[in-house]
Amino acid sequence: MAHHRLGQADQARRSLGEGKGVIDKRFPKLERGDIGTAWPDWLIAQLLYREAQTLIQGGGSDQPEDKQP
Repeated sequence: MAHHRLGQADQARRSLGEGKGVIDKRFPKLERGDIGTAWPDWLIAQLLYREAQTLIQGGGSDQPEDKQP
Protein backbone atom coordinates (compact mmCIF):
# COMPACT_ATOMS: atom_id res chain seq x y z
CA MET A 1 0.00 0.00 0.00
CA ALA A 2 2.95 2.32 0.68
CA HIS A 3 4.28 1.85 -2.86
CA HIS A 4 0.85 2.68 -4.25
CA ARG A 5 0.57 5.83 -2.16
CA LEU A 6 4.05 6.89 -3.31
CA GLY A 7 2.95 6.55 -6.93
CA GLN A 8 5.05 3.43 -7.57
CA ALA A 9 2.35 1.39 -9.31
CA ASP A 10 4.61 -1.31 -10.78
CA GLN A 11 6.36 -1.93 -7.47
CA ALA A 12 3.00 -1.96 -5.69
CA ARG A 13 1.74 -4.72 -8.00
CA ARG A 14 4.96 -6.72 -7.51
CA SER A 15 4.76 -6.37 -3.74
CA LEU A 16 1.12 -7.45 -3.78
CA GLY A 17 2.07 -10.64 -5.61
CA GLU A 18 4.95 -11.26 -3.22
CA GLY A 19 2.62 -10.73 -0.28
CA LYS A 20 0.21 -13.37 -1.57
CA GLY A 21 3.13 -15.77 -1.91
CA VAL A 22 4.17 -15.14 1.69
CA ILE A 23 0.62 -15.75 2.93
CA ASP A 24 0.32 -18.98 0.95
CA LYS A 25 3.72 -20.20 2.17
CA ARG A 26 3.16 -19.23 5.81
CA PHE A 27 -0.36 -20.62 6.09
CA PRO A 28 -0.63 -23.58 3.67
CA LYS A 29 -2.83 -25.71 5.94
CA LEU A 30 -5.28 -22.89 6.56
CA GLU A 31 -6.00 -22.58 2.84
CA ARG A 32 -7.05 -26.24 2.91
CA GLY A 33 -9.36 -25.75 5.90
CA ASP A 34 -7.06 -26.85 8.75
CA ILE A 35 -7.69 -23.93 11.11
CA GLY A 36 -5.26 -24.79 13.91
CA THR A 37 -4.05 -22.05 16.25
CA ALA A 38 -2.71 -19.65 13.61
CA TRP A 39 -6.13 -18.58 12.35
CA PRO A 40 -5.99 -15.07 13.91
CA ASP A 41 -2.72 -14.35 12.08
CA TRP A 42 -4.14 -15.83 8.87
CA LEU A 43 -7.25 -13.66 9.18
CA ILE A 44 -5.24 -10.47 9.69
CA ALA A 45 -3.02 -11.36 6.73
CA GLN A 46 -6.09 -11.97 4.53
CA LEU A 47 -7.71 -8.68 5.55
CA LEU A 48 -4.55 -6.68 4.89
CA TYR A 49 -4.01 -8.45 1.57
CA ARG A 50 -7.57 -7.70 0.44
CA GLU A 51 -7.25 -4.07 1.50
CA ALA A 52 -4.03 -3.74 -0.49
CA GLN A 53 -5.53 -5.58 -3.46
CA THR A 54 -8.53 -3.25 -3.52
CA LEU A 55 -6.30 -0.20 -3.31
CA ILE A 56 -3.82 -1.37 -5.96
CA GLN A 57 -6.07 -3.20 -8.41
CA GLY A 58 -9.24 -1.23 -7.92
CA GLY A 59 -12.47 -1.84 -6.08
CA GLY A 60 -14.23 -4.15 -8.48
CA SER A 61 -17.93 -4.92 -8.36
CA ASP A 62 -17.90 -6.42 -4.87
CA GLN A 63 -17.73 -3.01 -3.18
CA PRO A 64 -20.93 -1.54 -1.82
CA GLU A 65 -22.20 1.29 -4.00
CA ASP A 66 -21.81 3.91 -1.27
CA LYS A 67 -18.12 2.93 -0.81
CA GLN A 68 -17.05 3.34 -4.43
CA PRO A 69 -14.82 6.34 -5.20
